[in-house]
Amino acid sequence: PNPVTNVLVMNVDATTITGYQIVATDGKVVKSADGINQVLVELNIQDLKTGSYIVKVRTPYGEAQKTIVKN
Repeated sequence: PNPVTNVLVMNVDATTITGYQIVATDGKVVKSADGINQVLVELNIQDLKTGSYIVKVRTPYGEAQKTIVKN
């Protein structure tokens, strides 16, 4: 769901997610991981401040990007 409160659920058309980055509006990477290799990733984002973030998800076929709002 968007806006997100505590848990961000990431999936890309049933494709394996190999890594992700969550980037704040100032360009700073606030969370990232590599070597995940899962179709569905649930990430606790309680520690992020309220605001907008760009989520970049890597798959074997390329990268997907979406803006989320953290409440």
